[in-house]
Amino acid sequence: MEQRLKERLVGASVLVILAVIFIPMLLGGSPESDQLITETNIPERPISKSGSRVVPLQVTQTDIANTGTDETRGKDVEPVDIQAEAQPPEITLEVTEETKIQEKPADKQQSKRVGLTAWVVQLGSFNTRENAELLNEKLRKAGYPAFVEPLKQEDGTIYRVRVGPELLRSDAEALLARLKSSMNLNGFVRQYP
Repeated sequence: MEQRLKERLVGASVLVILAVIFIPMLLGGSPESDQLITETNIPERPISKSGSRVVPLQVTQTDIANTGTDETRGKDVEPVDIQAEAQPPEITLEVTEETKIQEKPADKQQSKRVGLTAWVVQLGSFNTRENAELLNEKLRKAGYPAFVEPLKQEDGTIYRVRVGPELLRSDAEALLARLKSSMNLNGFVRQYP
């Protein structure tokens, strides 16, 4: 083939490749993968009345010296200089006020479950999201960690208003008692998720 014909074929193929890449970008809108998620269903972190403090971890020289195994104790080992300037890692402990609640024996279902389970207080199920959001805002203003959870069913979507989650069922039951006394709301404790 002639050199000139080769150059024309290469040029034409480059133009076709560029057209395949750039024409869809110019003519089409943004693909679905570029759309941003604007609404989340995650409740805000509750504001804790108690603070947290940082407690440094205490490491002593004897703890470091006694970490050898039986095999290495009889052998000659060169001593290693430990830097005195090394800072021990800091551990953050959260101090919370706990109320005294009588512990009930664990349910048989609870002991059979594997993994982490939590408990929530369900206060209502609504056909419209607006009604669920009204109750949700009322609870959040009162300081409760409330959220709305949509549930799709055959006849439509219902919106459940829940407060929590709590790790212990007894904590969720205490939360339900507070909701009954302070806001005059009835509900029930459910396992979450």
